[in-house]
Amino acid sequence: MAEHSNVGFDFQRAFDGLFRESYGRIAAALAKEFRDLELAEDSLQEALEVAAGRWPQEGLPENAAGWLYVVARRKAIDQLRKQARQSKRTQSAAMEPPPPDSGLSGMYGAPGPADERLSLIFACCHPAISEPAQIALTLHTLTGVSTAEIAAGFLLKETAVAQRIVRAKRKIKEAGIPFSIPDIESAPERLDSVLSVIYLIFNAGYTAHKGSKLIKINLCDEALFLSRMLAQLLPGNSEIRGLLALLLFQHSRRHARVAEDGSPVLLGFQDRSLWDKDQIREAIKVLGSNPESDSGAYSLQARIAAVHATSPDARQTNWMEILQLYDQLQTIHPTAVVILNRSVAISKAIGPLEALESLEDLDLARELDNYRYYHSTRAEFLLELARKSEAIKSFQRALELTENEQERVHLKRRIESAN
Repeated sequence: MAEHSNVGFDFQRAFDGLFRESYGRIAAALAKEFRDLELAEDSLQEALEVAAGRWPQEGLPENAAGWLYVVARRKAIDQLRKQARQSKRTQSAAMEPPPPDSGLSGMYGAPGPADERLSLIFACCHPAISEPAQIALTLHTLTGVSTAEIAAGFLLKETAVAQRIVRAKRKIKEAGIPFSIPDIESAPERLDSVLSVIYLIFNAGYTAHKGSKLIKINLCDEALFLSRMLAQLLPGNSEIRGLLALLLFQHSRRHARVAEDGSPVLLGFQDRSLWDKDQIREAIKVLGSNPESDSGAYSLQARIAAVHATSPDARQTNWMEILQLYDQLQTIHPTAVVILNRSVAISKAIGPLEALESLEDLDLARELDNYRYYHSTRAEFLLELARKSEAIKSFQRALELTENEQERVHLKRRIESAN
């Protein structure tokens, strides 16, 4: 097997890149072959440990992904044989080598077939698995993020995350959840759950629920990685492209969203020269392949984000176009949060009084009473209407519900400026 020299070679960078691109692909191939995700990941971890011991001295193999797959597969077979000896059972059929024409042979040369990773993500996001476990399992198996990193990202105990992942893997095995791609046209809710998990991962990074930092860029990056992967595996799906475009537009603002002291900078006050132009161009290109007739929830949100991204400055934003897009979004996706976001467009396009009236529905107020952004948004409308005492009460309610330290700093400043 040909190998690279270590001379002038950044091993760690190359290894990290290989890990990022190949971990999910190899784990998916092994899980589908052995029908056991826990065995697949344990074997891959052992293979990575072998690589970490050998490759710094020997150099990366010419086909490092294939090398890892072969070693991991042997580890899996060794483990199955050990279990068979211990239980005095005959060896499992899963120990037999794959047929010569198996797609896994692609691991040795050209990229293997796409459906292994796609099958894995649908297994991870199966409705039989709880949503928190879906998120942890997807991050862990598709991107190789450690339990410690997931725990840090969501401010959870590492043991709790590890338990979720273990339980989810066993659920897949015990319930016989298939590593297969469902018929998305007849069961679109299966794809919806996958997209929802990726979106939740991104949102957890976009504005951290707790902690001292506003943004957790690593979670946003992982969500982008997963959405790009899906777009490559299912290129004909408009909602996947819509989600990818939306995340790109949103993440393009990351450098402008945080002030020097770490506090948030609202959209209208951001320095747009700090927006990532490459990500905006990529998002526009992705969204450009979506005809306007493809108006799913993610596509519409991406089109709203595109209006912001292509406006020269905040004052020239076409808020009436944004309001029209929100009208369409509310028709197909009438959630409380969509109604809240639409109220901001009403405020900018028509006026704060009309925006405030759109939030006065008692059912909506009850549903969003524990949602900090409902109260802070309502407070801004009240402040524009010079109803300062009511605005301060709404800001204070938002402050009570806010656990992110930087958002608390922002709300305290808004209360001070309203007095």
